[in-house]
Amino acid sequence: MLAGDVAWHMDAVRLNRVKDAPWIKEPAELMAAELDWLNGLSRNENNLSIVISHDDEQRRDYIARGILGDGFE
Repeated sequence: MLAGDVAWHMDAVRLNRVKDAPWIKEPAELMAAELDWLNGLSRNENNLSIVISHDDEQRRDYIARGILGDGFE
């Protein structure tokens, strides 16, 4: 699942931490609800990989494990 810009790092999903940036205009409570939903999916759906757009460490790990192709950027 491509979660895009919901978070900048998968840790934000694991810890349910909204982005701390003054230019973010989304309501924090809605962002927290999205993170909570993704957190539940990550814990309960064994065959699901959540891809966070800006998490380079996760991307490299997924490429190494064959979850993503090498050209995914």
